Order: sequence, then structure tokens, then C-alpha cells
Amino acid sequence: MDTTSSDDSPALPYSTKPPPTPFGEKTYDYNFIGGLEERASAGGGLSEQHRYLQKAHPGLEARINRHFALSRKNMLYTRYYCEENVWWLCRNVPEDLLHQFHVIFISNPQKRVPIWQQAIGDNEKDYVTFWDYHVILLHMVPPGTSREQNITSLIYDLDSLLPFPVDSMEYIQRALRPDTDKYSKEFRKKFRVCTATDFLLKFSSDRSHMKFSNTPPPFYPCIQANSDTKMNLDSYVDMNPTTGPGIVMSSLEFASFASGIEAPPPLL
Repeated sequence: MDTTSSDDSPALPYSTKPPPTPFGEKTYDYNFIGGLEERASAGGGLSEQHRYLQKAHPGLEARINRHFALSRKNMLYTRYYCEENVWWLCRNVPEDLLHQFHVIFISNPQKRVPIWQQAIGDNEKDYVTFWDYHVILLHMVPPGTSREQNITSLIYDLDSLLPFPVDSMEYIQRALRPDTDKYSKEFRKKFRVCTATDFLLKFSSDRSHMKFSNTPPPFYPCIQANSDTKMNLDSYVDMNPTTGPGIVMSSLEFASFASGIEAPPPLL
């Protein structure tokens, strides 16, 4: 599927604005559909945004597109609500770069996946945590745009002790450990890969999966794609490859995808 944004993209069903995202010396507030809030004309498209940036802040646009990276600063975060945390991360990505991002759900039929280097993990076992599912954000970095050579993709995990973002290969080696640890061999992970664009437009959660939890919910309203879909989290967590959004990969397939060895598969 071609996920490149166009002028006739559907409007976001969720109106709450994300927190500010810092770029350089000045803070801008990004929308998913609509780009910069501060722009030359209220109804302008990307071309107007670009002209405004070039005129007001020479060189800023090039820095954003060549070396774009999200920061932990000002990001919404609620412990145990990783899917919503990642949804808000996606909201902070500029619209014209969103096609480079993928949302990754990690789970398995046992609903028990070990992930290391987690902030709440066991410090005597390299901070391993067993999640029923976990969600991270993958940025496929265009060739020649990374500050570091040989980096093809970056991973954002707000629950991790690793750098933010971190080279995907380091994350796979240190946090996912595919088939290199007894836990990984016993609880083999599956990865549901979805485009960030589709995730923003289609994901809904009424938080009913947390109704027996003592964890305080996020302060903002539930994320609802539309009035007819109040809850579809299960379709993302379920690792049945014949149903649900995106595609399901094995650990080896995901590592290959993140490393850029294979062309990205069609994401339906």
C-alpha cells in the first residue's frame, strides 16, 4: 500500500492536539493532517508550509527532513498504555515524514513475551519484563539521512532503558534477543507491522482491557477512530496472520525488514 500523504487525505477523527515537539531553538506544534500550526496561510498545504519555513527559518526544513528524530521531551506517556503512547508518538511526526514510520505490536499466542532493558524490569536479569503485548515505533531511515552511517532504521520505545531512539539492530540484539535466550526460545515473539498512517486513522481503544487494573488511566479521552469503532485493540494484538491490520512477521522476518535487507512487504 502506498502510504504517502496526499491533499485529499481523510481528516483525523480525533481532535485533541499533541504536545509540542521541539525542533532546534523553536517549538512547533504538529498536526497529522495539516502540518505546522504556524504557517503562511490557514488553508495552505505542504507547499505553503515549505515556503513559510524557508522564509522564516532558513535551513530549518532541511534539518527536519535530513535528521528528524522524536524526543522524549513533552511526549505523553502513561505506564502500561504502550499502544496509546505510540499513537501519540505518531501524532508528533510531521505529515510528510509519516510514511517512513511503522507501528509494531509484539506478542504471541501465549500472550507472554520477554523484552529486556525495560524500565520496570528485573535488574538482576538485565531488566527483563514479560508483557502480554508490547508496542514500539519503527522509523525506516531514508538512505543518506542518518547522522550515523549504516543505520537503516530506528526504534522508539518509551518503556526502554536504551537510547531514545535507538538503532534497530541494537534494540533487536539487546531488548528482543531473538532465539538467543532461553526465554526467547520458549516464548517466541510475533510482530504485527502496521503503517503509522493507518494506525492513526483506524486505532480505537475504550480501555476495557484495563478495567481490572489499579493503574490510573491516561488523563485524556479514549482514542476513537470513529463513532462505530470503540475498541479494536485485540485485532492488533492477535498474531493470526490471516486477520487484522498490517502483516505478521517472525523474529527473523522482522529483523530482516528493520535492517533493510528485504524490500518492505505490502502492508494491507
